[in-house]
Amino acid sequence: MILYKYVSFASGLEILNSKTIGFSNPWDFNDPFEMVGCHAILPNSAFAPLVLRSMMERSAVLSLTRSPLNPLMWAHYALNHSGFVIGWDANVAGFTDESKNVIPAQYGNIIYTATRPMHPELGTTTPMKYGEEYAFRAELLEKLQRFFLYKAMCWSYEEEVRIVKCVFGDDLKTIPSGPLKKINVDGRPLFLAEFPTEAIKEIYVGVNNQLVDHEESATVLQPWKHTAQLFECRFALNSWELSTVEYGANMGIKSTPLSRRD
Repeated sequence: MILYKYVSFASGLEILNSKTIGFSNPWDFNDPFEMVGCHAILPNSAFAPLVLRSMMERSAVLSLTRSPLNPLMWAHYALNHSGFVIGWDANVAGFTDESKNVIPAQYGNIIYTATRPMHPELGTTTPMKYGEEYAFRAELLEKLQRFFLYKAMCWSYEEEVRIVKCVFGDDLKTIPSGPLKKINVDGRPLFLAEFPTEAIKEIYVGVNNQLVDHEESATVLQPWKHTAQLFECRFALNSWELSTVEYGANMGIKSTPLSRRD
């Protein structure tokens, strides 16, 4: 399973150079309705604010998508098509590891609804350690969905898949969902997880990316030419869609062909 991240030019370079990807606290997301679908499942209304705050503080989310060629996503998250889309093999990157992710990628499909869920849980009432669950537990899936995976239908164009980690603990290097490294970016925490080089399978360069047609900048992607497919986005003819060509074919960094993976 290949999953994609739309990023700015600067963020893309940081990911490629450091081989780390950042998980964010839910309250730093751009949707003010994040996690409001969990209200009806909280154990007691008097404690609901404390539980919700605990979940937000102690959880970090990586938002990915299934499509690398969504023009709206390029505009919104890759800064007007000036950045990159990076595609990971979810298994190789550790995104499907049930021992390290409270919601691994295979269970992280966003559920888009036209109305906000307000009903109590329909299934099991298995107790949950709010903000202290590090591994995936199938019996908690309904609770986890209500906390992290419900969004309004208007966001459905994103085709989002989430990976959620618990980041509770004094030493992020030794917690069960780690090792992680915490940094601050523009005043917000970001939790960095390492991934192996071979986890990146595809890299897309936006139509407004400064690497387009600049041979002197081609070395940025040079280290990835043997392990990933490199693409340059183009405007498709006779439609509002994007198409791709192989990146660097005329600049001596032609990538090694790899088979696409579902």
